[in-house]
Amino acid sequence: EITAEEVERVNRVISELLEFAKTSDLKLVATDLRKLLEHTVGIVAQEASFAGVTITTQLDHNLPELLVDPDRITQVILNILINAIQAMGQGGQLSVTTHQREEEVVVDISDTGHGISPEDQGNMFNPYFTTKKNGTGLGLAIVHKIVEDHGGSVHIHSTKDTGTQVTVTLPIHPARES
Repeated sequence: EITAEEVERVNRVISELLEFAKTSDLKLVATDLRKLLEHTVGIVAQEASFAGVTITTQLDHNLPELLVDPDRITQVILNILINAIQAMGQGGQLSVTTHQREEEVVVDISDTGHGISPEDQGNMFNPYFTTKKNGTGLGLAIVHKIVEDHGGSVHIHSTKDTGTQVTVTLPIHPARES
């Protein structure tokens, strides 16, 4: 049993390491971000429910289509949502909102979890940095890389014992295409 668990852990670490090291090969497609977000929230809805987490969304219906790799952006959102759910061990509120700001679309994902200490916030996107007992420290590094590959940015604002907000911005017109 221990061997099987360790093999699973090693496989997860290797998969995440390969994902992080992979060169950016985006398959850009005109994408309705609202639909992508609705689908992605649906993927984690049951896990959230089991954890006592209520998810609310406020998704702008007037967003323009974005030229993104939908699989990679789904991966970004899933990673952030799962981190948020895990940060709320005793249940809580998870909110996903979108809006347009000038030539970019903004996705805010907020939770009422345990938050991130000020010391750790500066390291959240560093490979192998983790505050999780079984974490690899590659999840948010991968998120950061994918968003930057799309010409966007990702920022974390957190208050210890209050919650965290992750803001992902994606350009309406990408700076470069792959």
